[in-house]
Amino acid sequence: MKTIYTVLPIYDRVIKQCFERGQHGISNPTPVPVICPLHRLPSFQWLDNGDGAASVTQVDTIELDGTTTDITAKFTLPGMIYRTATATDAYFTYAGDTLLSNLTEGIYYLKITMDNAEIYYSDWVHPTCVFADSGLPPVATYSTKYLIINFSNSCLIGNTYYPAGFTQTIWFESDALENTYPLDEKGVENGEGRFIRTFARQMKKYTAKTKAMPDFMVDVFNRLKLHDAISLTDLVGDTNTVFNLEVEHEWQGDDKFYARIDLTFDYDESIVIGGCCS
Repeated sequence: MKTIYTVLPIYDRVIKQCFERGQHGISNPTPVPVICPLHRLPSFQWLDNGDGAASVTQVDTIELDGTTTDITAKFTLPGMIYRTATATDAYFTYAGDTLLSNLTEGIYYLKITMDNAEIYYSDWVHPTCVFADSGLPPVATYSTKYLIINFSNSCLIGNTYYPAGFTQTIWFESDALENTYPLDEKGVENGEGRFIRTFARQMKKYTAKTKAMPDFMVDVFNRLKLHDAISLTDLVGDTNTVFNLEVEHEWQGDDKFYARIDLTFDYDESIVIGGCCS
């Protein structure tokens, strides 16, 4: 198999997890997981890449102390983790469907067993009560604690296969959204050296700052800029299309396994004026 760096990457070995790779360095003593609500996991996808698997047969969760729990009954298989054949390979995709029952709140990773006995592992995930109601489906369409970004594309981006309707979602805590108002002006000087404005455009920019995230999320956020459909739902339930996304990150510690990520973007709320009027 070949890993595709979605919000929840899937690997052929546990050692490829961010937490496991960070054990030799100065990193967190416990995993830094990705967040998801209790009724669904983050969307994920991987390439078969010659393994020859046809379907998923079992899904388990594995906790930090090694406790293993079979959660296969939460999925309709193979429909919820489906196989898509292309001319050159086959993708396995979980598109974020609502599970048949809620996940248990906690921090763990997935162990995915295939029909040909291949075993794959996710990175660490933290299902939690993202929404105000934890029922199936949740009553709220938004979260009062986590910003929600949904993104997709009309065609492939690298190895990520979008034509089958694949959409990714990120739930993350942020400092309060910060606003800035950059102004672009054009004009001329009159005979007295006074600037006469002939054109002005003022943008309204937003900045969101994440907490520490595993290193693969730096890839996810930077590749997010390549997508043609990005929306953000804020803490009061307003959903807007994101434009002009800029991404910066700051590594935490010397080993660079975790990073804080700053997102700057706008909702296309620019105001343009001529010499004296809108």
